[in-house]
Order: sequence, then C-alpha cells, then structure tokens
Amino acid sequence: MTSRAKKEWLKVHILETERLVEQVQDHPTMGFQFRQRLTLLREELKGIPADTKEPTVSLLFSGGPVVGSEGIDAGFIAKVILPFQKIVQADLAQRGGRKVGSRGQIKMAAKANSF
Repeated sequence: MTSRAKKEWLKVHILETERLVEQVQDHPTMGFQFRQRLTLLREELKGIPADTKEPTVSLLFSGGPVVGSEGIDAGFIAKVILPFQKIVQADLAQRGGRKVGSRGQIKMAAKANSF
C-alpha cells in the first residue's frame, strides 16, 4: 500500500471510529476500546511522512482510438499497457545498475511490479 493510500485509509478509519465513539459515549467497555483505537490510528497517521513523493504517470492519447472525453478503445489500451510496463521495468533495471539488452527478459522486472 502506498503512503497516500495508507493515509486515506487511516483518515477514513479515524472518522468512522470517531462516529462510533460518539455513539457508544460512556459505555464501560466499548467506549474505552474505541477511544484507544482512535489514539492508535491518529499516532499511525502522524508516523507517515508528509513529504513523501510517490511515482505517478499520466498517459495522454489522442486520435483514432480516443472518443473525445468519453473514453479510449479498450483493445488499444490492452496493446499499449504491456509495452509501457516493459519501459518502466527496463528503466528500473537500468537504475539498479543492470545492463539492459535490446531483447530478452529484463532482470528485476518483478521488483517493478511490486510498487
């Protein structure tokens, strides 16, 4: 899970736990457990660095397979995504100090898929 996704997940759970705390208020068992859970979630959220940069990419297409702002032909995307993934894998392998040939399997390709 990326840092951004983890933050979003924690924020949602904090809101839900706050709602539960309001509902159970002073219940001897549930109130204590939900307040404790809320404290743990807030601490975990504080522990995620705010300046984390995560890799993103935007692919822009135009022409025949693109239908205005309505969408892109699924067959076209299926053909384009695999070569794009190979480019990302080759870049990661090269940054990792591996020699990247013009053909054949890319070393560290599995590592590129783990993000």
